[in-house]
Formats: sequence, C-alpha cells, structure tokens
Amino acid sequence: MVYTNNPSDNFFRKRYTATFSFAVGILLFLLPFAELKCTSMTLADNTGIGIALGKRWRAVDMGQGNELMDKIHSPGKNGKKDAIETDPNVFALMALAAAVFGVAFTLTNHKMKPVIGICAGILAAVMLFGLMIQLKMVIRSATNTKSDDIPYSLSGILKVQFTAWYYLSLASFAAAAFFSYKHHKIELEDAMANFVDFEFQKKSE
Repeated sequence: MVYTNNPSDNFFRKRYTATFSFAVGILLFLLPFAELKCTSMTLADNTGIGIALGKRWRAVDMGQGNELMDKIHSPGKNGKKDAIETDPNVFALMALAAAVFGVAFTLTNHKMKPVIGICAGILAAVMLFGLMIQLKMVIRSATNTKSDDIPYSLSGILKVQFTAWYYLSLASFAAAAFFSYKHHKIELEDAMANFVDFEFQKKSE
C-alpha cells in the first residue's frame, strides 16, 4: 500500500487514538461532573454517572449542607418534584451510550469505523453540552420560584457549576470525533494515491 508522505499524519494513523479518547471520556463519568454552589461555597456535587442514573446529589459536609440538601430533595407540601432532579438524565445517558458505542465500534475493522467514530464523538459531545444547558435551566427555574417547597431563600444564590472533569470528558469526545475524521481523511488520501499510482503504472506498461 502506498501512503502519502506527510510526517504530521503519523500520529493520526495510529489505530486506537479515537478508542482511547472515548475510553477516557467514559472513565471521567466516575468523577464529579457538577457542583451546587451558594455563592463560593460548594453545597453538593454529583458524578457524571450519578447524574445519568438519577442518583442523589452528595452533600458536602459543611455546617448545614446536609440539612439543606435534605430539604431541597423533599417533595414539599404540594407534592412537587425535587428542586434537584433525581430521575435519570436523558442527555447524560445518551452521551454515555454514544461513547460506549464509539469504543465498541472503533475496536472493529469495519470499513465505516471512522464515520461511526465521527458521529458517535459528535453526538456524545453535543449531549454533554445539552446536559449543561438543561441542568442550569432546571436549577435557575427552581431557585427563582418562591414557595414553601424550597425552604431557604435561594433566588439568585444557588447555582450549578461544572467541574474540570466534565470539560475534559467533553473534550475527549470531541477529540475522538476529530481523530476519527483525520483517520478517515488519511484513508481517502491513501486510496487516491494508490489509484493515481496504479493508473500511472498502467500507462507506463
């Protein structure tokens, strides 16, 4: 097989660059993705997998943090849902599913592997970005509603902040899509070089 002579492409020729990026992004789901903050004080946090599966946010042990989280999580007099959603999050689940599919498919020798890697990486990154927007909207809506269901005056004070682990996971999925794109582009360039070389040899004979 004839390869295009571009030294900068050597890294992108490696087979498992996209697989590694997907795997890193998935592992980062085990670390805290988001924190609930009151001004500069962290009240609670949750991992990526915890948000995806709808697990309760972990209160940080500082003074009344646990009591505050218990009251926020309580249904309240009107039987409304928690201010902090404890149902599985569709955006996080879809990002995780796309990344797992990307890992599985990039380990194969299927000819569509780079294209699937591009699609899976973009979908995972977009879903994570959607998670950030959705969660911020939920918290903003909950804290701007004055009712007996929210025991403290949290309007404009309680905010959700995403951690470095969240952004690294987002970057890993975007990198996986980019690596898959570069691999696909190199494959096309190699195929074109082989075709041109074959045609040149035919004319030489």
